[in-house]
Amino acid sequence: MKLSVVIVNWNSGGYLARLIGSLSPLSHDLEEVIVVDNASVDSSHEGLEFSSKLTVHSLEENLGFAGAANLGITKSISDFVLLLNPDLVIMPESVKILYELIARNSKAAIVCGALLDERGESQQSFQIRPFPTVPSVISDAMFLDELTDWIGRGASPQALEPSTAEEPRRIDQPAAAFWMLRKEAWKSITGFDEKFYPAWFEDVDFCRRLKLRGWEILYLPLPCACHKGGASLQHMSYKDFVKHFYRNQLAYWRKHHPMTLPLIWVPVKLGVLMRLLFIRK
Repeated sequence: MKLSVVIVNWNSGGYLARLIGSLSPLSHDLEEVIVVDNASVDSSHEGLEFSSKLTVHSLEENLGFAGAANLGITKSISDFVLLLNPDLVIMPESVKILYELIARNSKAAIVCGALLDERGESQQSFQIRPFPTVPSVISDAMFLDELTDWIGRGASPQALEPSTAEEPRRIDQPAAAFWMLRKEAWKSITGFDEKFYPAWFEDVDFCRRLKLRGWEILYLPLPCACHKGGASLQHMSYKDFVKHFYRNQLAYWRKHHPMTLPLIWVPVKLGVLMRLLFIRK
């Protein structure tokens, strides 16, 4: 396989070493494994063992997910990049299947498989989402999603095209926890937009720009990894998360939907204020 692995790490504790260990069955197939550490203050990026193919770039400042991913992909030598979060355990055979899928589909910019939680249950509702709309943004900002969850009518993941289990489906925006990425596609849109700092909505923006350039994003309903989710968030306060997430949401809307920005601006700002005043986590 002409495949590099790029892992963006930030204070992931023991999860990074666990991920590296799960990649070991692929050690002879991968061209390299690159870890970009975003100025972690823990020891998660130290003492890693894989092979001579492993390189760790320890940054002195946090570039955010977009900046670190761009750095790692820039330094990679392969035509395809497996972009990973550190809180994964990889199923090696699925990597080969997804590689074959992207290699034979010249229009595919990203392919991904199904993520499972630590109990083996699907994370599809987190992983596969349609692009945001004015109603979906307002619903999230004003707690309507929580209300519909409470009455058993929570928001659904993106509706997938009918197909057999073995066929890939075209999707909008898979979460950037596990992406098989075509480097040519990444170059064609000049990489991730690093203005989305430190994280959130850089993946949504990236996928929208790919779609506008005619690239496809494919999902194969094949379990590819066990994903904890939110491991690094343990090192960020709820207040900081809210500020970063909704600031980036508005930045995304300003970039892609400037004409409808006034429709969501007040609900989003009001939702942020309510979260900061009344919710403690």
